Amino acid sequence: PASDLQNLLNAGVVISPIGQLTAPANGEGGWVRGIEVSGALEFGRIASFLNGFGVQGSVSRSKYKLKPAAAAQYPVLPGFSPWTYNVTGYYEKNGFQARASYRYRDKFQGEVVQLFTNLGYSYILADKQMDAQVGYTFQPDSRLAGLGILLQVNNVLNSPYRSTYQVNGTDTLETYEKY
Repeated sequence: PASDLQNLLNAGVVISPIGQLTAPANGEGGWVRGIEVSGALEFGRIASFLNGFGVQGSVSRSKYKLKPAAAAQYPVLPGFSPWTYNVTGYYEKNGFQARASYRYRDKFQGEVVQLFTNLGYSYILADKQMDAQVGYTFQPDSRLAGLGILLQVNNVLNSPYRSTYQVNGTDTLETYEKY
């Protein structure tokens, strides 16, 4: 209501007509389908000397189809990756824990905020990343019982973040970022 607008103005909020905002809305329909398989295995169930070791992971494959009206507006569905998978190996026993996780995601069209808050689109190229962590939780017979210490390292393999986008409608520019 008008009184809310007046309250904002009285509070010193500056309202500016500069710029425009466009945002996606529900399209004219379509579907997304896929399959995912996931599982976990504690190796101690196979052999007692492997007690504490295990692995867990998942893989998914999916696809989509948009109706013609929606496909005309969004030729590629933003954020959609046909293939993704991850696998984690771990050890957890007597308060000690260690794990390493590897993740893969197919390229996808990303949405980024550009000039005047308009959305722009670029392709985020396939991403492969490994993370690791080691930790210890002090046991009940310790003076520090319940206290945990954790060390994490993200992107152990120093995998780059890569993207491409169109310049002038014809040339493709690739960005390559390492952290």
